[in-house]
Amino acid sequence: MKKNILTLSLFALLLSAACAKGSGFKVVDFKSQNLDGQAVDKKIFSKAEITVLNVWGTFCPPCVGEMPELGKWAKEMPEGARLLGLLVDVPAGDKAGIKRAKKILLDADADFENILADQSLEPFLANIQFVPTTFLIDKNGNIVGEPIVGARVDQYKKAVKKYLNEKNK
Repeated sequence: MKKNILTLSLFALLLSAACAKGSGFKVVDFKSQNLDGQAVDKKIFSKAEITVLNVWGTFCPPCVGEMPELGKWAKEMPEGARLLGLLVDVPAGDKAGIKRAKKILLDADADFENILADQSLEPFLANIQFVPTTFLIDKNGNIVGEPIVGARVDQYKKAVKKYLNEKNK
């Protein structure tokens, strides 16, 4: 229970900061792990020109509901783009939570990397008030544009297309 409260508090704190700052805000330096227990840090954003960071929770029906569409999109993303999930309600070591998240992703055929929120992500998640909330983050860790609140995969796609088109001019 304490872990869940801490995770949700961290999430709320990180989201608040991100939403308050908006465009041009950088993702904090962090060290966490993905659902498979592999170490992850801010360098994860350098893997693509633009990363779609979908902040979600296993408790959230709209989050779970958009997973099949996100899974399909992850397989068809344009060159230079990638999808990454950030789970707000499953801390490292929460075996039941990790199992629950993996089942949601498997059932949705959503085979993209997901990282676990931990204390080092607290400054980023502080101002997030709702999930899902989705950010575009460039390869340098800068948040591009404003966060998209709600399950709006079409808006994510348009934002990625716009970013890549502007980048390639």
